Amino acid sequence: MAGFFALAAAASIALPRPAAIATARRLFAEASALYLRGRTAAARERLAAARRIDAEPEVDWNLADCDLALRRWKDAAEDLRRYLAGRPDDPRAPALRAKQLWLERRGDPAEAIAERQAALAPEAIAQPPLPVTGPWRRWNDR
Repeated sequence: MAGFFALAAAASIALPRPAAIATARRLFAEASALYLRGRTAAARERLAAARRIDAEPEVDWNLADCDLALRRWKDAAEDLRRYLAGRPDDPRAPALRAKQLWLERRGDPAEAIAERQAALAPEAIAQPPLPVTGPWRRWNDR
């Protein structure tokens, strides 16, 4: 009988309560507004908080979108993996799995930059940048 109560208590903890779901929805709405205003990092923080409360696959989809915009390739791949685990019947699943694999192979640009800088000689890093000769131009400005 004690095992039954432990199982029932664990089940009640795992299910989000209505107040928690309302909080997750509020965080999702805030994230949507922030994303539309170009504040992607802040939107991602709100989405991550919403996911901790209520782990819906659609939140993972939006987290992947934010991580792509922030060039966080490995995080985006993980978000897509979680989305596909929650929505395996999505008609876009084959293309999304391919994108997930591509992102996993791509790596983190911050790590790649650090590796490249570490490989450079200290003299090359210490040199001042070349002067800019004029304003940037678009191809059709000729």
